[in-house]
Amino acid sequence: MIIIGHKDGRIEKASNARFNQKIKGYNAHTIIGGEFAVAGDQEQIAFKTLLGSCVAIMFYDKKTKVKSMNHFLLPSTKNSNEDMKYGLYSVEAMLNEMYKLGCSKNSMVAKISGGADIMALNISTANSIGHRNVEFAKDFCKAEGFKLISEHTRGEHGRLILLTDEFETFIKVTQKS
Repeated sequence: MIIIGHKDGRIEKASNARFNQKIKGYNAHTIIGGEFAVAGDQEQIAFKTLLGSCVAIMFYDKKTKVKSMNHFLLPSTKNSNEDMKYGLYSVEAMLNEMYKLGCSKNSMVAKISGGADIMALNISTANSIGHRNVEFAKDFCKAEGFKLISEHTRGEHGRLILLTDEFETFIKVTQKS
């Protein structure tokens, strides 16, 4: 069973049989902006996403062998808007689904990717959306006590991320045309 968090806040449980795109021998589910997915390694499903200034936070519980990936567009909002496009709401909803599957913060590790400045606008780097997204992800992991074991962030190019079993991650950097 794969748990998918949708942009509109719905949480869906889906069968692996629904996903028939094959990548590196895995059925693959594409996570679009404002979504997340959670699954155990026994499902043999990979999660993939394409990131520009957006960021994906990925978690893995080493004991339960459950992985997750989100794709958020903005770090947070001042409103009480429960919208998956915001990192804070998305990551908390995703972690809640992992905890329901028996995951424990003590046996979980994290990776982050994305946050590119693909538009290369003349704004300070510290104010760019990509920079703010990356800082949110790092700050969240640190504040919540998650060990960040890998980071592939920033730069001027987008990334295609593939997350497979045992928390193996493949990253392909996109080129500007």
